[in-house]
Amino acid sequence: MVGFSKLGQKAGLGGIGQSGLLISPELGPRQKISAIFTNIENLPMEKHDDHSWILDYCEKCGKCIKACPEKALIETESCCGANEIEFIQKRCIGCSQGCTYCIEDCPFDEKGYEHVKNKFDKMNAKLAEKKSKSCC
Repeated sequence: MVGFSKLGQKAGLGGIGQSGLLISPELGPRQKISAIFTNIENLPMEKHDDHSWILDYCEKCGKCIKACPEKALIETESCCGANEIEFIQKRCIGCSQGCTYCIEDCPFDEKGYEHVKNKFDKMNAKLAEKKSKSCC
């Protein structure tokens, strides 16, 4: 089975959110991804990591988890005490059956990629400022 969201992330199209969906600057979580497999060896591959902040944002948000009526996204505690999100494919109704609650509640869909990124950057700057003041 091919993980299209992971392929999209590796291609630099966006980052993967807690819902497992690829979140891109152009379309947020609303896209279908296809792939073409080839054996061409000299394809130009660049390392794109400018979307790595998305998962940090999603871990603080959690709207997709709360929105899922079928509980296809569940929070589980890992061995280290941190929470992880598990996607249970067989519970997910999916877009083809008319369910888009996780997409509709996603701030990337509601507000747009740049708005969410700007807000997240401002929040992190404030936290860093508070931290530097408390350390001195």
